[in-house]
Amino acid sequence: MEDKVPSPSNRARAAQLNRSMLRITSLALGCLLVAGVGAVRADQKSLSATLHNNSKADLCVERAPRECTQILPGESARVVLRSEQWITFGIVDLLYLLPLDVSNALQKGELLIQVEGDGRMFLLPSGATPPVKTLPQQPRGFPLAPTRRVDLT
Repeated sequence: MEDKVPSPSNRARAAQLNRSMLRITSLALGCLLVAGVGAVRADQKSLSATLHNNSKADLCVERAPRECTQILPGESARVVLRSEQWITFGIVDLLYLLPLDVSNALQKGELLIQVEGDGRMFLLPSGATPPVKTLPQQPRGFPLAPTRRVDLT
């Protein structure tokens, strides 16, 4: 019997299906939470930031279902980060939860964030030129680390 290796398009479809199923499950659990507890955030908070990709992987920051902003290694892009943010990091999807108190405190100025190879996101001082080799002391809530990982292979 011969082992079949899935084609790249089949792997991509499987990965998209996995993400969709995860979102449906999350939505269903969220509905149960609302029904059981009666209160959750009515809207998802967001903030604008410049992300610098200091990793060796391509990043794709989700804007909407099946839409993302691609950031190649060594490049920067302006994105909107939501309180629950999915970022495709090479061959894995990572979920980041931006704490509400952090987003409220940081809405005042221009945000510059450097994404490292381990998936952590570091806040850089305004005026910094990425990539920053020696990362500064981080405020409460940073560096952001992914809270969920979905392997796309």
